[in-house]
Amino acid sequence: MLGLDSAMYKIRLLKEASRNLEQLDKTVAGRIVRKMNWLAENVETMSPKGLRKNLSAYAKLREGNYRVIYQVLPEEEIIIVHFIGHRSEIYKNK
Repeated sequence: MLGLDSAMYKIRLLKEASRNLEQLDKTVAGRIVRKMNWLAENVETMSPKGLRKNLSAYAKLREGNYRVIYQVLPEEEIIIVHFIGHRSEIYKNK
């Protein structure tokens, strides 16, 4: 797992999310990393709606046309990122 530090919550990328991020254009990947760091600092002020069906345990973070599918573990103050991808593909086969 790859970790990114933040002021509040820690961010942990699972292997698939890390691969997803590495495959993106560097500019897009940079924007997504900044947005995830923003989430880590502001997660306690948010109340995201859960996703549906197979992804009901997760929430999404939007950055342009890309989505970050994540799960918050408040007891451990960790955000686990499961998937990162384009909005047209991210929800397929999950």
